[in-house]
Amino acid sequence: MVKTYRSYSQGQHRTVTAPVDSGFVLIGGGAWTSATNAGAFLTETRPDDNLTAWVGSSKDHILADSHHIYVQSFGLKIAGITRNELLSYVAVETATSELMAHPSAGATFGHDSEYQLLGGGAKVNWSGKGNLLTHSAPSGNGWGAASKDHYESSPATITAYAIGIKPEIAGFGRIVTSLSINHEFPVIGHTGSRSLATDIPDGWVMTCPGAYLTWLDAGRLLWRIETDGNTVWAGSDDHIAPDYGRLSVYAVRIQKKNF
Repeated sequence: MVKTYRSYSQGQHRTVTAPVDSGFVLIGGGAWTSATNAGAFLTETRPDDNLTAWVGSSKDHILADSHHIYVQSFGLKIAGITRNELLSYVAVETATSELMAHPSAGATFGHDSEYQLLGGGAKVNWSGKGNLLTHSAPSGNGWGAASKDHYESSPATITAYAIGIKPEIAGFGRIVTSLSINHEFPVIGHTGSRSLATDIPDGWVMTCPGAYLTWLDAGRLLWRIETDGNTVWAGSDDHIAPDYGRLSVYAVRIQKKNF
């Protein structure tokens, strides 16, 4: 199940909590902004503590831009299995960075873990002028997160979240996971807002989107991690000064293993 929620009103700082329906376990989510002027960027796209809702937050930066934020939640339900039973197969790992201008963190289950990655997210724990998301994407059997201050010094910490599942589910069978990835070719001088997409192959169900970007000078920032269930889009933009780099988009996907 994919559900999408929009902020009730526009503002310079927006937060939306997007719940899944009763009986579903939250396994992923995304967020994007509607800013059309100076720009508004993601600071948070992550699971809540009970795996019942996805939380997304955004802010403008230095230049005012009143905007909406849209937040998506992904829920998993398996016929014949209760939410509590399914929840017993799911776990969340977190990791928080030290305070710095460009913080990064990775939450992982490890290669030898009984859990396989389903999804993940990130939260920038910012204050002052603000620190903005540049990375929320799979990393091995875990999830990586990173952010940066921009033009104004504003150190922060960042928390990475990884959601995993035990693949052998009693009464159902075995779940296998995989990734769809698309890397943008970095074009010199290609500045401004850009988006990139990746598709989900037939026979698979998407569980969580992600995005990762690089930059060369002042920096680029994430404003979009979005899906319709079959295609994932990621969006980045430079801000105040032109800059270019590389955008990568990810989609974690699952299917039932047929022996």
